[in-house]
Amino acid sequence: MKKLYIICWLFISFIESNAQDYLNETARWTQTYSHYSFDNFYNCNVVMYFDGDTTVNSLSYLKLYSINDCVYNQLMYDSLGEQYWDIDSTINTNFRGYIREQDQKVYMMDVNLIESFQYDFGQPDFTSVDSVAGYSGCWAGQAPLIMTHNTVCIGTIGRKRWSVSYTQYLKANYFIEGVGPSSGFLAPICGNGCPECGYSLSSFVLNGDTLYQGNCSIPAGITEPVQSEPLIMQTSDALEIQYKDISRLDVFSANGSFVKSVQPMEKDRLVIDFNGLANGIYIYYGNNNGRLVKGKFAVQ
Repeated sequence: MKKLYIICWLFISFIESNAQDYLNETARWTQTYSHYSFDNFYNCNVVMYFDGDTTVNSLSYLKLYSINDCVYNQLMYDSLGEQYWDIDSTINTNFRGYIREQDQKVYMMDVNLIESFQYDFGQPDFTSVDSVAGYSGCWAGQAPLIMTHNTVCIGTIGRKRWSVSYTQYLKANYFIEGVGPSSGFLAPICGNGCPECGYSLSSFVLNGDTLYQGNCSIPAGITEPVQSEPLIMQTSDALEIQYKDISRLDVFSANGSFVKSVQPMEKDRLVIDFNGLANGIYIYYGNNNGRLVKGKFAVQ
């Protein structure tokens, strides 16, 4: 009897270790995808949902599908050379892959049973988007950061919602715990590969409750980690660095010539103004309480 109890306990523990903590079969994303150009544009309303599950290599997966309702507009010319828009529409259902969770991470396996990391919802504030999204669509080395977060509700469930720092062709303003970017589930956060594309999450439903509705809170006792790396944001006019107790940076040209020293404009915030700097690559160095702060930036 004792042996049977141990076997049952191990089985239950195995099931719990593979439980879907953020997502279950009731999850449903409604989102849009669009593309615009001079002579054609189209818009798709997409519903992503789970239907059934499976087990592969002792891991449990939910089967992800999408319904795509698209309208296509193509600029055409008649026999007299007059322009007109040809409009077509399609509705189809596609199998997208297999989804599982583990340690606050979401993984997706394709039909060839190749698994890839999709999202990590366990990262702290001021983490690069490349670390929280397996496919961000951002240029290498220029990925934005998830910033500070607030709490949003899905019924009684509280989830973190991080704002996303600005970068070129940004498509998602938020990254939401257990949901994904505000551009949509499996959608890119940046549109560097397709700046004329549009992405947007319209709604997310779990257990019959809709995102941004309900009364909730994140359990007390969760402490936010101390910022251990500088927060760096660049615009066309300046480079801003936010770092606790930062006091000074020295700026050098690419050939090693000293350019200038920069002092904080306010506590924990320093701005390198590009005004007066020639186009080129620059390197900066600083010492912050014994920690080396260094990096480079381009003026164009």
